[in-house]
Amino acid sequence: MLKPVSWGLQRRIIITLLLSFLLLLLMCGSSCSREDQSQLLIQLGEMNNKIDNLMQENEELKKQMALQETKEEDNQEAIEESAAWYYIEMSQDGTGDVATLEEAVEKIEPGGTIYLNPGTYDLVTNLATDKTLRLIGNGLEETYIIYHRSPNIIEYTGKGLLTVSGISFKRDGSEWGDVIWIKSGQVHISDCSLSGATHFEKEEKGSVGGGMGILLWGDETSGIIQDCVISDNSVDGLHIRHNCRIDLIDNRISDNMQYGISYWDESTGTVRGNNCYENDDSGISLRDSSAAELIRNTCNNNEYAGIEYYGEMDSVAFQNLCYENNHGIAVGLQSQPRLLENICRDNFQIGIVYFENSSGYAVSNECNDNDYGIYIGKDAGPELFNNIFNNNNTDIEDNR
Repeated sequence: MLKPVSWGLQRRIIITLLLSFLLLLLMCGSSCSREDQSQLLIQLGEMNNKIDNLMQENEELKKQMALQETKEEDNQEAIEESAAWYYIEMSQDGTGDVATLEEAVEKIEPGGTIYLNPGTYDLVTNLATDKTLRLIGNGLEETYIIYHRSPNIIEYTGKGLLTVSGISFKRDGSEWGDVIWIKSGQVHISDCSLSGATHFEKEEKGSVGGGMGILLWGDETSGIIQDCVISDNSVDGLHIRHNCRIDLIDNRISDNMQYGISYWDESTGTVRGNNCYENDDSGISLRDSSAAELIRNTCNNNEYAGIEYYGEMDSVAFQNLCYENNHGIAVGLQSQPRLLENICRDNFQIGIVYFENSSGYAVSNECNDNDYGIYIGKDAGPELFNNIFNNNNTDIEDNR
């Protein structure tokens, strides 16, 4: 960028030009002809014009530089103002960068982080956003978000990544809604507690609205939910639909009024290391054509089954522990899972049950201390290999 000439340099230029002219004049002296003197005067005039032009150019450069500096200052202020909303810190008493969590979500720039200090944050409206953002608390036993109205505490409709960590979410009151509803994009939820979702009956459709701890929806939704506690919701703890690809790792899911985890439609994912217990239906339920892989989960004390297959899926269950349910693993409709090295013990009725037109493989499973170890209905067609039975009233009941 061009720089204006300083006043000191200007003075040096002017003095140099004048001295040069005087030197020429002295050298010429009285011997100069009128023609020479006229030529010197012409040169002096040209020097003056050069000085004037230099001064004008210098002033113009000063104006341009001042305008450029103003623009740069304005841009910097805009950048600083924008950057201020890439990180927002707040406290429950309203101190911090903003007064309310709703305001923080509204003002945060896409890709920004909202950090919540310990305390309880009561929402007036829900947190609906399509921005990529991170919502970070101080831990699920220190940071709480409470909401009393419909529909959901968080509703995400963006195409980017929503990250939520270290927060306990609770719906409080009788109005229907889910705790978190993810309609699209990517999600990473960790170290959170989610409870209190309530539902209403949709009589015309024979279904319900609300009631899910986390509802994941959409054809391109993906992500991971890890190390969360999901309990006391009026339908499912986790309800996964459409073509979602959601991995569930090391969560504790209990006391939900239907399923702990349910995958529907063509949704899929890896379900590993979760503990699903004391849910009012099944601990884990795979429906329709869902194809989640179930690996080393513990499902106990659920009203119906530890793991339930009910659809047309071909999926794997490997080294899961199912105990003190009504059934350990229940397989129905046209499901054809591959059951490998699972332990089904101390269930009140059946370790592994096949009914309707279900099939698949059961290989090297242990069925101990159940009423029936494995029960096969008359239309079912599983293949059994190297399964182990101990202390069941009946090891295998095959009605084919």
